Amino acid sequence: TFKKSGSQVLQSVSLQSFVMSPSSILSLAWCLVEGFLLLLDLVTIPLVVFEEGETMFNAALKVLGFVFWTCDLVLGFFKGFIKRNGEVETNVRKTAKAYLRSGFPADLALLLIEWWAFSMWVLRASFGWEQFGKLLRVLRYGRYVNVENLTKLNRLTRRLRGRGRTQEATAICRICSHLVGILMLCHLFACAWCGVGNINVHNPHRWPVEYKAEKGMQSFGFRYMLCLQWALSQLGFGSTFIHPQNGMESAFAVLVA
Repeated sequence: TFKKSGSQVLQSVSLQSFVMSPSSILSLAWCLVEGFLLLLDLVTIPLVVFEEGETMFNAALKVLGFVFWTCDLVLGFFKGFIKRNGEVETNVRKTAKAYLRSGFPADLALLLIEWWAFSMWVLRASFGWEQFGKLLRVLRYGRYVNVENLTKLNRLTRRLRGRGRTQEATAICRICSHLVGILMLCHLFACAWCGVGNINVHNPHRWPVEYKAEKGMQSFGFRYMLCLQWALSQLGFGSTFIHPQNGMESAFAVLVA
């Protein structure tokens, strides 16, 4: 019994060295990488509606995301947290139990989608399964439905604001976060506007046909800038010459406005 309890103590001590305090630099750096990857996914996943080919950047992003989210699931057992009374909990057993009760089920489900998407991407590179790749990129948006990840982004924003040494720095961080939010909203509206225009490709009364912005007629950059200009105009930033050409596009424009 004594030998067994001694080995358990040694294992606990060895694992205890891997626990990260929520106020440590390493924890902040990991949160920054996590927030960066989440924002990158938020930017790149909607671009699937433009039906552009695979690039080296997208391939590197897939590999990086696959490795990072796999490590993040394991690291979740070693992340310290702040209790309700304000104390910092860094005991490895308590952090593991807290993670199992809170974010582990959702993280595991999302990681399974990530593994599936990565494996299908590798197969698609060999067999050309285009539709599977598009479907899985949409399914990965479940990461943003996860309340835990939204809480992480909010917590990261607060931590960055709190590190501002002056009121001016804090105000600049707050303004930048609002600007990023507006740009992300316009980006999503721009991609959605492109998707609405390409729902029924056999319909000649569509805005991409009217303004000669279909795939193959214009470059990806030109088509994206047209959609982004339309999205910005709907929020009151300038004007646009692009207008809806059918009922569905009109309904979407009214919904956005």
